[in-house]
Amino acid sequence: MKVRFNKFWLVFLTAIDLVFVFSSLQIAYLLTFKTNEIEDYYLSFFLFYSIGWVVSSFFSHIARLQWDTDLKEILLMNLYGFIMHIIAVIGIVSLYDNLAFSYSFIFFAAVLTLLFTSSVRIVFFFVLENFSHKAQEHFNVVVYGVNEDMRNLRQYFIKNQDLGYKFSGIYGQADRAPDSMEFLGNFEALKSKLDSGAIDMIYITAPIETHSMKEWHEFSENCDRNCIHLGMSTKMSVLLDRKVKEVVNFGGVDIVLKRPLPLSNYSNVLAKRIFDIVFSSFVIFFIFPFILPIIALIIKLESPGPIFFKQLRPGKKNKLFKCYKFRTMRVNNVGALQASKNDPRITRFGAIMRKTSIDELPQFFNVLFGDMSVVGPRPNMVIQLEEFGKTIRSYSERHMVTPGITGYAQINGFRGETRADGAMEKRVQYDVEYMENWTLGLDVKIIFLTVYNMIRGEKNAY
Repeated sequence: MKVRFNKFWLVFLTAIDLVFVFSSLQIAYLLTFKTNEIEDYYLSFFLFYSIGWVVSSFFSHIARLQWDTDLKEILLMNLYGFIMHIIAVIGIVSLYDNLAFSYSFIFFAAVLTLLFTSSVRIVFFFVLENFSHKAQEHFNVVVYGVNEDMRNLRQYFIKNQDLGYKFSGIYGQADRAPDSMEFLGNFEALKSKLDSGAIDMIYITAPIETHSMKEWHEFSENCDRNCIHLGMSTKMSVLLDRKVKEVVNFGGVDIVLKRPLPLSNYSNVLAKRIFDIVFSSFVIFFIFPFILPIIALIIKLESPGPIFFKQLRPGKKNKLFKCYKFRTMRVNNVGALQASKNDPRITRFGAIMRKTSIDELPQFFNVLFGDMSVVGPRPNMVIQLEEFGKTIRSYSERHMVTPGITGYAQINGFRGETRADGAMEKRVQYDVEYMENWTLGLDVKIIFLTVYNMIRGEKNAY
């Protein structure tokens, strides 16, 4: 089964094309006329040429690109679109004899357009291929149930390994066990594997061996604690204790997801990761170099100690990573204690940084390394994972996605200290709502609102 690119990728690839097509025109003009001062009617040509490229790209089936399209097919699509485009350009230019367009300019523009757009597609192909191999390490799928739905799911996941799926085996009733090395045991065997970290997705296609709803709910909650995506065929959806929000189809089998998670979708994960890399690279290369010397000097002058503060935080799937910040406190031995209002450990400049969130800037390196995202649930302290994981039912679910520098909870007023009654519950509620409704547009909105709140000032920023 082929999976088509979503709208984001079509917009993304088209935007990149336009940048390089316009660059091709500028370079061609410079090569032809030895000047950067472009005449007005050539600017009109630039616009017509660029729009024409977008139209010809879609006629050459760019919208039909699949995840498993090979490089040769991608380049042939591009060449077909290029030929259509150049024929149209030359045909229309020849109709306007009164405008002296240089054919040398058009030749240079055409060659550079083909070269640049082909290069974009080659890079794009290898990025996708590399990401696909990495994704396979993170989506280990098992199916519970020995029936036709199981066989269809097994075939689908084996066939679509390039989408990040790795079929790891079958669980079910022993007396119905298939004659296959993939059969791993009964329901008890599956439960014993939940804490191993070897399972990322479980799909239930048959009734479990016990009719105890209590045991089923314990199993479901244990999946949440271990950040395992849980789904079941529609006939098993009666086991859900919540209204069905999303049904997906895998190999002809309709699967109800316990919790809809757009970021368990391959293309969405890749879109978010590319956005993170671009955004964090911009901050690191164009903002960080100018403010780092100033901040470092002030931190050193105000109190002895390092410039950066680092602390282990739980990330995606509870994996610990070193989270970086500018140091805002005097060196102390109570780093696991959450900052509070008028905290005596905070320096004067530290208070300013915390108020404006400048202390979080080093976390863009965490984003670049892949430990964090620009937007996502804020990574809490390890001690909070242990504390709230036992008392808040949905707390562990927020670790199904990569943590962020800012998040949906933060723009809704839940940042900073969480000691007030219900504060952490509300934060978790917003985090889960973000996970279930993620879009790239929502990330952009959260970033803008975060910047707005930084400028306006927030009462909980201390």
